[in-house]
Amino acid sequence: MSTLPKLVFISKDVQTTQKMGVTTLMNRFCERGYDVTLISETLGNHLLDYRYDHRLKRLSFDMGVENCASRAEILAHFVSRMPPSVFILTDFDSEAYRQFPKVIKARSHEHKVICLPHEHFDTVLEACVDAVTAEAGLSEEFIAEVAARPCGERPEIKLPAVKKTKGAFFEKKIYYRERQRAAKQAPVQMSPEQVRKSQLLASKMLIAFERICQKHGLRYYVAAGSLLGAARHGGPIPWDDDVDVTMPRPDYEKFIKIAQSELPEDMVLPPNNFPYGFHRMQIRETEITRLVRQKGPRGVVLDIVPLDGAAPTPGKKKIHKLLNRVLLNSMNAKARPLPLITADILRIYECVKRLIIICFVPKKLMSWLWKRVATRYDTEASNEWVCLPGLYGYEKECFPKAYWGEPARLRYEERTVPVMREWERYLISHYGDYMMPTPVLCRRTHPILAIDLGKYEAMTVREIQEEVEEFARNS
Repeated sequence: MSTLPKLVFISKDVQTTQKMGVTTLMNRFCERGYDVTLISETLGNHLLDYRYDHRLKRLSFDMGVENCASRAEILAHFVSRMPPSVFILTDFDSEAYRQFPKVIKARSHEHKVICLPHEHFDTVLEACVDAVTAEAGLSEEFIAEVAARPCGERPEIKLPAVKKTKGAFFEKKIYYRERQRAAKQAPVQMSPEQVRKSQLLASKMLIAFERICQKHGLRYYVAAGSLLGAARHGGPIPWDDDVDVTMPRPDYEKFIKIAQSELPEDMVLPPNNFPYGFHRMQIRETEITRLVRQKGPRGVVLDIVPLDGAAPTPGKKKIHKLLNRVLLNSMNAKARPLPLITADILRIYECVKRLIIICFVPKKLMSWLWKRVATRYDTEASNEWVCLPGLYGYEKECFPKAYWGEPARLRYEERTVPVMREWERYLISHYGDYMMPTPVLCRRTHPILAIDLGKYEAMTVREIQEEVEEFARNS
Protein backbone atom coordinates (compact mmCIF):
# COMPACT_ATOMS: atom_id res chain seq x y z
CA MET A 1 0.00 0.00 0.00
CA SER A 2 1.17 3.53 -0.77
CA THR A 3 1.91 5.84 2.14
CA LEU A 4 1.22 9.48 2.82
CA PRO A 5 3.90 11.77 1.39
CA LYS A 6 6.29 13.67 3.62
CA LEU A 7 5.38 17.38 3.63
CA VAL A 8 7.98 20.13 4.01
CA PHE A 9 6.80 23.72 4.50
CA ILE A 10 9.31 26.48 3.66
CA SER A 11 8.44 29.88 5.16
CA LYS A 12 10.37 33.05 5.98
CA ASP A 13 8.59 33.35 9.32
CA VAL A 14 5.48 32.02 10.98
CA GLN A 15 5.11 34.60 13.73
CA THR A 16 3.10 37.24 11.85
CA THR A 17 -0.68 37.46 11.73
CA GLN A 18 -0.67 36.65 8.01
CA LYS A 19 1.04 33.31 8.70
CA MET A 20 -1.47 32.04 11.25
CA GLY A 21 -3.28 30.36 8.35
CA VAL A 22 -0.08 28.50 7.47
CA THR A 23 0.31 27.34 11.08
CA THR A 24 -3.28 26.11 11.04
CA LEU A 25 -2.59 24.28 7.80
CA MET A 26 0.50 22.53 9.20
CA ASN A 27 -1.42 21.50 12.31
CA ARG A 28 -4.24 20.12 10.17
CA PHE A 29 -1.86 17.97 8.15
CA CYS A 30 -0.25 16.68 11.37
CA GLU A 31 -3.68 15.71 12.68
CA ARG A 32 -4.43 13.83 9.43
CA GLY A 33 -1.36 11.63 9.77
CA TYR A 34 1.18 13.41 7.57
CA ASP A 35 4.87 13.61 8.45
CA VAL A 36 5.36 17.41 8.46
CA THR A 37 8.57 19.45 8.69
CA LEU A 38 8.87 23.25 8.78
CA ILE A 39 11.96 25.06 7.46
CA SER A 40 11.94 28.74 8.47
CA GLU A 41 14.37 31.61 8.88
CA THR A 42 14.91 31.00 12.57
CA LEU A 43 13.93 28.59 15.31
CA GLY A 44 14.09 31.09 18.17
CA ASN A 45 11.77 30.91 21.15
CA HIS A 46 9.04 33.33 20.13
CA LEU A 47 5.87 32.89 22.18
CA LEU A 48 3.90 31.98 19.05
CA ASP A 49 6.22 29.02 18.39
CA TYR A 50 4.34 26.90 20.90
CA ARG A 51 1.22 26.97 18.73
CA TYR A 52 2.52 24.18 16.52
CA ASP A 53 1.21 20.64 16.75
CA HIS A 54 3.48 18.45 18.89
CA ARG A 55 4.29 16.22 15.88
CA LEU A 56 5.70 19.04 13.74
CA LYS A 57 9.48 18.88 13.12
CA ARG A 58 11.54 22.08 12.94
CA LEU A 59 14.56 23.08 10.86
CA SER A 60 15.99 26.53 10.23
CA PHE A 61 18.19 28.40 7.78
CA ASP A 62 19.75 29.96 10.89
CA MET A 63 20.95 26.66 12.34
CA GLY A 64 24.45 26.92 10.96
CA VAL A 65 25.52 24.15 8.58
CA GLU A 66 29.23 23.83 7.91
CA ASN A 67 30.40 24.91 4.45
CA CYS A 68 26.93 26.27 3.62
CA ALA A 69 26.82 30.05 3.45
CA SER A 70 23.59 30.89 1.57
CA ARG A 71 20.00 29.81 2.15
CA ALA A 72 20.05 27.85 -1.10
CA GLU A 73 23.09 25.85 0.03
CA ILE A 74 21.53 25.12 3.44
CA LEU A 75 18.26 24.09 1.76
CA ALA A 76 20.17 21.80 -0.62
CA HIS A 77 21.85 20.21 2.42
CA PHE A 78 18.46 19.53 4.05
CA VAL A 79 16.81 18.31 0.83
CA SER A 80 19.61 15.85 0.03
CA ARG A 81 18.85 14.03 3.31
CA MET A 82 15.09 13.77 2.81
CA PRO A 83 13.06 11.01 1.15
CA PRO A 84 10.78 11.98 -1.77
CA SER A 85 8.66 14.81 -0.37
CA VAL A 86 6.12 17.47 -1.26
CA PHE A 87 7.65 20.93 -0.64
CA ILE A 88 5.20 23.79 0.03
CA LEU A 89 6.68 27.28 -0.45
CA THR A 90 4.60 29.91 1.36
CA ASP A 91 6.80 32.86 0.30
CA PHE A 92 7.30 32.25 -3.39
CA ASP A 93 6.78 35.98 -4.02
CA SER A 94 10.04 36.67 -2.18
CA GLU A 95 13.00 37.14 -4.53
CA ALA A 96 15.29 35.07 -2.29
CA TYR A 97 12.89 32.12 -2.37
CA ARG A 98 12.19 31.94 -6.14
CA GLN A 99 15.29 29.85 -6.75
CA PHE A 100 14.19 27.19 -4.24
CA PRO A 101 12.12 25.04 -6.67
CA LYS A 102 15.24 24.60 -8.87
CA VAL A 103 17.35 23.76 -5.81
CA ILE A 104 14.82 21.13 -4.70
CA LYS A 105 14.38 19.56 -8.14
CA ALA A 106 18.15 19.48 -8.69
CA ARG A 107 18.50 17.16 -5.71
CA SER A 108 15.82 14.72 -6.84
CA HIS A 109 13.14 14.71 -9.54
CA GLU A 110 10.97 12.67 -7.17
CA HIS A 111 10.43 15.76 -5.02
CA LYS A 112 7.27 17.77 -5.78
CA VAL A 113 6.92 21.54 -5.26
CA ILE A 114 3.79 23.61 -4.56
CA CYS A 115 4.19 27.40 -4.58
CA LEU A 116 1.73 29.55 -2.64
CA PRO A 117 1.84 33.27 -3.56
CA HIS A 118 1.32 35.63 -0.63
CA GLU A 119 -1.97 37.05 -1.90
CA HIS A 120 -3.59 33.60 -1.79
CA PHE A 121 -3.30 33.19 2.00
CA ASP A 122 -7.03 33.75 2.46
CA THR A 123 -7.78 30.51 0.60
CA VAL A 124 -4.57 28.68 1.44
CA LEU A 125 -6.13 26.03 3.68
CA GLU A 126 -8.51 24.20 1.34
CA ALA A 127 -6.46 25.00 -1.77
CA CYS A 128 -3.29 23.50 -0.32
CA VAL A 129 -5.06 20.38 0.97
CA ASP A 130 -6.48 19.83 -2.51
CA ALA A 131 -3.13 20.53 -4.18
CA VAL A 132 -1.20 18.10 -1.99
CA THR A 133 -3.83 15.41 -2.46
CA ALA A 134 -3.67 15.93 -6.24
CA GLU A 135 0.14 15.90 -6.35
CA ALA A 136 0.31 12.69 -4.34
CA GLY A 137 -2.53 11.02 -6.26
CA LEU A 138 -4.28 10.06 -3.03
CA SER A 139 -7.99 9.99 -2.27
CA GLU A 140 -9.61 11.62 0.75
CA GLU A 141 -10.75 8.16 1.88
CA PHE A 142 -7.15 6.93 1.90
CA ILE A 143 -6.01 9.97 3.92
CA ALA A 144 -8.71 9.30 6.52
CA GLU A 145 -7.77 5.62 6.69
CA VAL A 146 -4.07 6.29 7.26
CA ALA A 147 -4.72 9.09 9.76
CA ALA A 148 -6.82 6.71 11.86
CA ARG A 149 -3.92 4.28 12.31
CA PRO A 150 -1.53 4.65 15.27
CA CYS A 151 1.48 6.78 14.36
CA GLY A 152 4.77 4.90 14.38
CA GLU A 153 8.22 6.27 15.10
CA ARG A 154 9.26 8.80 12.46
CA PRO A 155 12.95 9.31 11.62
CA GLU A 156 14.37 12.61 12.80
CA ILE A 157 16.52 14.84 10.61
CA LYS A 158 19.92 15.30 12.23
CA LEU A 159 22.45 17.98 11.38
CA PRO A 160 26.07 16.91 10.96
CA ALA A 161 28.42 17.52 13.86
CA VAL A 162 30.43 20.72 13.61
CA LYS A 163 33.98 20.07 12.41
CA LYS A 164 37.03 22.25 12.93
CA THR A 165 37.81 24.49 9.95
CA LYS A 166 40.39 27.08 9.08
CA GLY A 167 37.82 29.85 8.71
CA ALA A 168 37.73 33.17 10.50
CA PHE A 169 37.55 33.15 14.30
CA PHE A 170 33.98 34.47 14.44
CA GLU A 171 32.77 31.98 11.86
CA LYS A 172 34.60 29.03 13.43
CA LYS A 173 34.09 29.71 17.13
CA ILE A 174 30.81 31.59 17.32
CA TYR A 175 28.71 31.55 14.13
CA TYR A 176 27.91 27.83 13.81
CA ARG A 177 27.94 27.02 17.50
CA GLU A 178 25.59 29.89 18.34
CA ARG A 179 23.07 28.68 15.78
CA GLN A 180 23.26 25.10 16.94
CA ARG A 181 22.80 26.31 20.54
CA ALA A 182 19.73 28.30 19.47
CA ALA A 183 18.37 25.22 17.70
CA LYS A 184 18.13 23.46 21.08
CA GLN A 185 15.92 26.24 22.48
CA ALA A 186 12.91 25.78 20.17
CA PRO A 187 9.71 25.14 22.17
CA VAL A 188 7.76 21.95 21.53
CA GLN A 189 4.24 20.78 22.33
CA MET A 190 3.16 18.02 24.68
CA SER A 191 1.18 15.25 23.04
CA PRO A 192 -2.52 15.01 24.04
CA GLU A 193 -1.72 11.91 26.10
CA GLN A 194 1.08 13.72 27.97
CA VAL A 195 -1.24 16.68 28.61
CA ARG A 196 -3.89 14.42 30.15
CA LYS A 197 -1.32 12.62 32.29
CA SER A 198 0.02 15.97 33.51
CA GLN A 199 -3.52 17.14 34.33
CA LEU A 200 -4.18 14.01 36.39
CA LEU A 201 -0.89 14.34 38.27
CA ALA A 202 -1.60 18.03 38.92
CA SER A 203 -5.06 17.09 40.23
CA LYS A 204 -3.40 14.62 42.59
CA MET A 205 -1.21 17.44 43.92
CA LEU A 206 -4.29 19.65 44.30
CA ILE A 207 -5.89 16.97 46.50
CA ALA A 208 -2.77 16.83 48.71
CA PHE A 209 -2.61 20.64 48.78
CA GLU A 210 -6.25 20.95 49.86
CA ARG A 211 -5.81 18.32 52.57
CA ILE A 212 -2.98 20.33 54.18
CA CYS A 213 -4.84 23.65 53.86
CA GLN A 214 -8.03 22.25 55.41
CA LYS A 215 -6.08 20.62 58.23
CA HIS A 216 -4.39 23.92 59.19
CA GLY A 217 -7.22 26.33 58.30
CA LEU A 218 -5.37 28.05 55.43
CA ARG A 219 -7.19 30.17 52.84
CA TYR A 220 -6.70 29.33 49.16
CA TYR A 221 -8.47 29.91 45.83
CA VAL A 222 -8.22 28.11 42.50
CA ALA A 223 -7.35 30.86 40.00
CA ALA A 224 -6.05 31.83 36.55
CA GLY A 225 -6.37 29.15 33.85
CA SER A 226 -7.70 26.57 36.33
CA LEU A 227 -10.53 28.94 37.31
CA LEU A 228 -11.32 29.49 33.63
CA GLY A 229 -11.37 25.71 33.12
CA ALA A 230 -13.71 25.21 36.09
CA ALA A 231 -16.10 27.91 34.82
CA ARG A 232 -16.08 26.93 31.14
CA HIS A 233 -15.24 23.21 31.08
CA GLY A 234 -16.10 21.94 34.56
CA GLY A 235 -12.47 20.81 34.88
CA PRO A 236 -9.06 21.68 33.47
CA ILE A 237 -8.86 23.43 30.12
CA PRO A 238 -8.26 20.50 27.70
CA TRP A 239 -4.82 21.82 26.66
CA ASP A 240 -3.72 23.16 30.08
CA ASP A 241 -1.08 21.03 31.81
CA ASP A 242 -0.99 22.42 35.37
CA VAL A 243 -3.16 23.78 38.21
CA ASP A 244 -3.03 27.35 39.56
CA VAL A 245 -3.98 28.37 43.10
CA THR A 246 -3.57 31.66 44.99
CA MET A 247 -3.16 32.24 48.73
CA PRO A 248 -3.05 35.44 50.84
CA ARG A 249 0.59 36.07 51.79
CA PRO A 250 0.28 35.02 55.51
CA ASP A 251 -1.35 31.69 54.55
CA TYR A 252 1.15 31.26 51.71
CA GLU A 253 4.15 31.60 54.04
CA LYS A 254 2.63 29.16 56.55
CA PHE A 255 1.95 26.61 53.83
CA ILE A 256 5.54 26.75 52.51
CA LYS A 257 6.84 25.82 55.99
CA ILE A 258 4.22 23.16 56.76
CA ALA A 259 4.36 21.45 53.38
CA GLN A 260 8.03 20.52 53.72
CA SER A 261 7.09 17.84 56.27
CA GLU A 262 3.50 16.97 55.33
CA LEU A 263 3.57 16.37 51.58
CA PRO A 264 3.33 12.76 50.31
CA GLU A 265 6.61 11.08 49.36
CA ASP A 266 5.98 11.37 45.61
CA MET A 267 5.58 15.17 45.81
CA VAL A 268 8.02 17.95 46.59
CA LEU A 269 7.85 21.70 47.21
CA PRO A 270 11.30 23.23 46.56
CA PRO A 271 12.03 25.88 49.24
CA ASN A 272 13.92 27.91 46.63
CA ASN A 273 11.42 29.48 44.20
CA PHE A 274 13.89 31.56 42.14
CA PRO A 275 13.18 33.01 39.55
CA TYR A 276 9.39 32.85 39.62
CA GLY A 277 8.26 34.87 42.65
CA PHE A 278 5.92 32.00 43.57
CA HIS A 279 6.30 28.33 44.51
CA ARG A 280 5.69 25.22 42.44
CA MET A 281 4.65 21.94 44.00
CA GLN A 282 5.96 19.14 41.79
CA ILE A 283 5.75 15.40 41.17
CA ARG A 284 9.04 13.66 41.86
CA GLU A 285 10.76 11.74 39.04
CA THR A 286 9.13 13.86 36.32
CA GLU A 287 11.30 16.25 34.33
CA ILE A 288 10.02 19.11 32.16
CA THR A 289 12.68 21.34 30.60
CA ARG A 290 11.34 24.87 30.34
CA LEU A 291 12.65 28.09 28.81
CA VAL A 292 13.20 29.49 32.30
CA ARG A 293 15.63 27.29 34.23
CA GLN A 294 14.98 26.59 37.90
CA LYS A 295 17.47 24.96 40.25
CA GLY A 296 16.23 21.68 41.69
CA PRO A 297 13.26 19.57 40.53
CA ARG A 298 11.46 20.64 37.34
CA GLY A 299 8.52 18.29 36.97
CA VAL A 300 4.74 18.45 36.53
CA VAL A 301 3.64 21.45 38.61
CA LEU A 302 0.93 22.99 40.75
CA ASP A 303 1.57 26.74 40.89
CA ILE A 304 1.01 28.37 44.31
CA VAL A 305 0.95 32.16 43.92
CA PRO A 306 0.85 34.68 46.81
CA LEU A 307 -1.66 37.51 47.08
CA ASP A 308 -0.03 40.66 48.45
CA GLY A 309 -1.36 44.01 49.62
CA ALA A 310 -1.70 46.60 46.85
CA ALA A 311 -0.44 50.17 47.14
CA PRO A 312 -3.12 52.56 48.49
CA THR A 313 -2.80 55.43 45.96
CA PRO A 314 -2.42 55.61 42.14
CA GLY A 315 1.07 57.14 42.44
CA LYS A 316 2.31 54.47 44.81
CA LYS A 317 0.72 51.83 42.60
CA LYS A 318 2.87 53.00 39.66
CA ILE A 319 6.05 52.74 41.75
CA HIS A 320 5.01 49.34 43.16
CA LYS A 321 4.24 48.09 39.65
CA LEU A 322 7.53 49.38 38.18
CA LEU A 323 9.76 47.91 40.89
CA ASN A 324 7.94 44.59 40.77
CA ARG A 325 8.22 44.31 36.98
CA VAL A 326 11.91 45.30 36.87
CA LEU A 327 12.86 42.74 39.53
CA LEU A 328 10.76 39.92 38.03
CA ASN A 329 12.17 40.59 34.56
CA SER A 330 15.71 40.63 35.96
CA MET A 331 15.19 37.31 37.77
CA ASN A 332 13.80 35.75 34.60
CA ALA A 333 16.70 37.15 32.56
CA LYS A 334 19.17 35.53 34.95
CA ALA A 335 17.47 32.14 34.58
CA ARG A 336 17.03 32.11 30.79
CA PRO A 337 19.64 31.08 28.19
CA LEU A 338 21.49 33.90 26.47
CA PRO A 339 19.87 35.04 23.22
CA LEU A 340 21.52 34.21 19.92
CA ILE A 341 24.77 36.19 19.68
CA THR A 342 25.16 38.00 16.35
CA ALA A 343 26.96 41.09 15.06
CA ASP A 344 23.77 43.17 15.52
CA ILE A 345 24.38 46.06 17.95
CA LEU A 346 21.04 45.70 19.75
CA ARG A 347 21.57 41.95 20.16
CA ILE A 348 25.07 42.56 21.56
CA TYR A 349 23.64 45.14 23.99
CA GLU A 350 21.01 42.64 25.17
CA CYS A 351 23.64 39.92 25.66
CA VAL A 352 25.95 42.27 27.62
CA LYS A 353 23.04 43.38 29.84
CA ARG A 354 22.07 39.77 30.52
CA LEU A 355 25.69 38.79 31.22
CA ILE A 356 26.02 41.59 33.78
CA ILE A 357 22.90 40.33 35.57
CA ILE A 358 24.07 36.71 35.40
CA CYS A 359 27.62 37.38 36.58
CA PHE A 360 27.31 40.23 39.07
CA VAL A 361 23.82 40.20 40.63
CA PRO A 362 23.41 37.36 43.17
CA LYS A 363 20.20 35.34 43.15
CA LYS A 364 19.71 35.76 46.90
CA LEU A 365 19.93 39.55 46.58
CA MET A 366 17.36 39.62 43.77
CA SER A 367 14.97 37.32 45.65
CA TRP A 368 15.33 39.39 48.82
CA LEU A 369 14.69 42.65 46.99
CA TRP A 370 11.64 41.27 45.18
CA LYS A 371 10.11 39.94 48.40
CA ARG A 372 10.72 43.30 50.12
CA VAL A 373 8.88 45.05 47.28
CA ALA A 374 6.08 42.45 47.17
CA THR A 375 5.39 42.64 50.91
CA ARG A 376 5.76 46.43 51.15
CA TYR A 377 2.05 46.77 52.02
CA ASP A 378 0.50 44.52 54.66
CA THR A 379 -1.91 42.02 53.11
CA GLU A 380 -4.47 42.01 55.91
CA ALA A 381 -4.50 45.80 56.34
CA SER A 382 -4.77 46.61 52.60
CA ASN A 383 -8.10 47.29 50.91
CA GLU A 384 -6.91 45.61 47.69
CA TRP A 385 -4.96 42.44 46.93
CA VAL A 386 -2.67 42.04 43.94
CA CYS A 387 -1.13 38.97 42.34
CA LEU A 388 2.28 40.42 41.48
CA PRO A 389 3.71 37.44 39.51
CA GLY A 390 0.56 37.36 37.33
CA LEU A 391 0.83 37.63 33.55
CA TYR A 392 -1.81 40.31 33.01
CA GLY A 393 -0.16 43.31 34.65
CA TYR A 394 -0.68 45.16 37.90
CA GLU A 395 -4.03 46.72 36.98
CA LYS A 396 -5.74 43.48 35.88
CA GLU A 397 -4.28 41.47 38.76
CA CYS A 398 -5.47 43.93 41.43
CA PHE A 399 -8.93 43.52 43.01
CA PRO A 400 -10.68 44.76 46.16
CA LYS A 401 -10.07 42.39 49.05
CA ALA A 402 -13.84 41.94 49.35
CA TYR A 403 -13.85 40.23 45.92
CA TRP A 404 -12.03 37.28 47.47
CA GLY A 405 -13.70 36.93 50.87
CA GLU A 406 -15.61 33.73 51.64
CA PRO A 407 -14.94 31.52 48.60
CA ALA A 408 -17.56 30.31 46.15
CA ARG A 409 -17.26 26.76 44.83
CA LEU A 410 -17.16 25.54 41.23
CA ARG A 411 -17.15 22.05 39.79
CA TYR A 412 -13.71 20.77 38.84
CA GLU A 413 -13.94 17.29 37.29
CA GLU A 414 -15.57 15.05 39.92
CA ARG A 415 -15.57 17.50 42.83
CA THR A 416 -15.82 21.20 43.69
CA VAL A 417 -13.01 23.63 44.43
CA PRO A 418 -12.97 27.05 46.19
CA VAL A 419 -12.68 30.16 44.00
CA MET A 420 -12.85 33.88 44.74
CA ARG A 421 -16.37 35.12 45.50
CA GLU A 422 -16.41 37.54 42.53
CA TRP A 423 -14.89 35.03 40.15
CA GLU A 424 -16.89 36.27 37.15
CA ARG A 425 -15.40 39.78 37.43
CA TYR A 426 -11.94 38.20 37.65
CA LEU A 427 -12.50 36.18 34.46
CA ILE A 428 -13.98 39.11 32.53
CA SER A 429 -11.00 41.28 33.53
CA HIS A 430 -8.53 38.66 32.29
CA TYR A 431 -10.30 37.04 29.34
CA GLY A 432 -13.23 39.26 28.33
CA ASP A 433 -16.01 36.94 27.15
CA TYR A 434 -14.58 33.93 28.97
CA MET A 435 -17.21 31.53 27.60
CA MET A 436 -16.14 32.26 24.02
CA PRO A 437 -14.30 29.22 22.54
CA THR A 438 -10.53 29.72 22.40
CA PRO A 439 -9.10 30.14 18.84
CA VAL A 440 -7.63 26.88 17.54
CA LEU A 441 -4.07 28.24 17.37
CA CYS A 442 -4.19 29.23 21.05
CA ARG A 443 -5.19 25.75 22.24
CA ARG A 444 -1.64 24.85 23.19
CA THR A 445 0.20 23.83 26.33
CA HIS A 446 2.86 25.99 27.98
CA PRO A 447 6.02 26.24 25.83
CA ILE A 448 8.57 23.61 26.88
CA LEU A 449 11.83 22.23 25.48
CA ALA A 450 11.46 18.58 26.56
CA ILE A 451 9.33 16.36 28.80
CA ASP A 452 9.98 13.11 30.65
CA LEU A 453 7.17 11.78 32.85
CA GLY A 454 9.39 9.11 34.42
CA LYS A 455 7.49 6.03 35.56
CA TYR A 456 4.23 7.59 34.37
CA GLU A 457 5.49 7.53 30.77
CA ALA A 458 4.81 3.77 30.60
CA MET A 459 1.47 3.99 32.44
CA THR A 460 -1.81 4.52 30.59
CA VAL A 461 -4.07 7.48 31.27
CA ARG A 462 -6.59 5.11 32.82
CA GLU A 463 -4.01 3.65 35.21
CA ILE A 464 -2.97 7.12 36.38
CA GLN A 465 -6.60 8.13 36.80
CA GLU A 466 -7.25 5.08 38.99
CA GLU A 467 -4.18 5.97 41.07
CA VAL A 468 -5.47 9.52 41.57
CA GLU A 469 -8.96 8.28 42.50
CA GLU A 470 -7.46 5.88 45.03
CA PHE A 471 -5.36 8.73 46.47
CA ALA A 472 -8.49 10.91 46.79
CA ARG A 473 -10.41 8.18 48.61
CA ASN A 474 -7.58 7.74 51.11
CA SER A 475 -7.17 11.47 51.77
